[in-house]
Amino acid sequence: MRMLARTFGITALLLAPALSAMAQEPSPAPAATEPPPAPAAVAPMAAAPPASTGAFGSLGQFVLSVDLPFMNEAPQFAIYHESVSMGGTSSTVVAIQPSLDYFVMPNLSVGGAIGVVHGDGVAGVSDASGTGILVEARVGYNVPLNDAFSLWPHLGIGYEHLSVDVSGGSASGYKIPLILTVPVLWHPADHFFVGLGPTLTTELAYSMSFMGQSMDQGKTTDVGLTAVLGGYFGI
Repeated sequence: MRMLARTFGITALLLAPALSAMAQEPSPAPAATEPPPAPAAVAPMAAAPPASTGAFGSLGQFVLSVDLPFMNEAPQFAIYHESVSMGGTSSTVVAIQPSLDYFVMPNLSVGGAIGVVHGDGVAGVSDASGTGILVEARVGYNVPLNDAFSLWPHLGIGYEHLSVDVSGGSASGYKIPLILTVPVLWHPADHFFVGLGPTLTTELAYSMSFMGQSMDQGKTTDVGLTAVLGGYFGI
């Protein structure tokens, strides 16, 4: 009996640390009976409205316009007759020079103009007539200001062939003008605009040939205002 009690006592001493550790371990958490709620679905963001493609300056637009310079030159579309009293000479001038531009990318345009000016009784000589044929290449950039106005400056370079016929001879020549125009456009309706702005025209070259001899002429520079009238299509 004493040996059995001693054996139990030794066994109890040996098992005491393990029993104490078991007593300190937390009881396992009960098994979940329901799955956790799924996270709320995030509402997709609304797509941004597409940019307007019908406004002036959109890619792919064609612009047909005509300028009306307020200076001492024939406007780009005119038919007028002038007579002088007391036996003076009379003259008739017909001029047309439309412009066509194309927006190769938003607000960036390339284009040009072609025109003809013909006059009879020019330079105060009754039997004199003159003709000018002009071609111009230009580039422009449209700057929208608001829904109704925009700024459309364009810079161009041209070539003008001149011919003059008078009794007893004829002359021919050419001009190379550099043209800068900065009109402010008003868009009162879709696909239509009118504008007004400053313009600068300076001649880089001017030469006339008479009886086989070429002579350089004095180059002029004009500063004035230009009115523009036009429309656009393609979008």
